[in-house]
Parts: sequence; structure tokens; C-alpha cells
Amino acid sequence: MKTIKTIKEGKNFKAVNIGNISEIIEHELVLGPDFKIQGKVFAGQSVGATGSELSFQTLVPGQDSGFLHAHKTHEELYIILRGEGS
Repeated sequence: MKTIKTIKEGKNFKAVNIGNISEIIEHELVLGPDFKIQGKVFAGQSVGATGSELSFQTLVPGQDSGFLHAHKTHEELYIILRGEGS
């Protein structure tokens, strides 16, 4: 499993490296003993975010983006770099 590496940090910032876009599939988000999402990584905690979250995900053609859920206090924004989504 791939990990997030801290590159540099200072008083008011922290820079991390999650790997190349082609390597995101190597990350694994474990949500329980029998529930994991291959190719997804959350980086908000790694950079010290206090009011937002940041995640990256690779999907193979035909793959769903995850599980049905809702957010009460924030929005979710998807930026598609290659391919298309609905």
C-alpha cells in the first residue's frame, strides 16, 4: 500500500506527496475489516487541514465512485482529469 510522504513543513504550511497520478491506484482506503476502496487517498489530515478535506481517487472504466452518503456541513467537488463521469 502506498503512503503519503511529507515533503516540507513550516509554521503555517505542510506539503505532502501522494505520488504520481498514475500511482493513486496503489493507495488503499480502509474503512473497516471488510470494506476498503482501492485507489483512494485522503490528504486533508496529512496537510493539517482544519476546515476542509482533500482526496484523490482513480476509477477504472465502469467503476462507481464509492458508497451512498451525504454531507451536512460541506460540499463535495469532483475534478475529472481524464475520461468522463456522471
